[in-house]
Amino acid sequence: RYDESLLLIRALGEVNNLLTLFTTDKSALENWRVADEAQRRDFSPVKVRLALESGQIPIPMDQSRYKQLCGLTAHPTPSTKPGMHNPSGRSVLGGHVQIAGVVVVLNELARILGCAAVAAASFLNFPQEPKLRMRSEGADLIKISGPLTLETVGNELSRYHKTFGA
Repeated sequence: RYDESLLLIRALGEVNNLLTLFTTDKSALENWRVADEAQRRDFSPVKVRLALESGQIPIPMDQSRYKQLCGLTAHPTPSTKPGMHNPSGRSVLGGHVQIAGVVVVLNELARILGCAAVAAASFLNFPQEPKLRMRSEGADLIKISGPLTLETVGNELSRYHKTFGA
């Protein structure tokens, strides 16, 4: 169920971008709180990302990663292959362990949760020490997330397939 997990990570990324915007623009938080349904469109995932980009703020869920997650999990295309997280290049239906899927999901989750910890620390009504620790632990999570991600897994699986013919 790696595609479903990645879809949830996409949702975490959207919320994380919003949190990041709120930590860098206090008026955005207040505007969001009082916005009606029509005004809330100003806080769509793409508008939030564009606001972060215009402020040159590091973006937890950038356009490239978001686009990959959308294409893989939310908005399939004719070239989308659901359940393909293995070197054979075949889609798999059901709950079969696919090591590449496990690793990609864990790395993407570690990265986005680390970003969330860093941003969320600003909102907590905690003493300074726990906030600093939360930011530090979040940064460590980002650093330890491995190199096999949505952006690299396709090339790595292709290379494996060519090398081993699996």
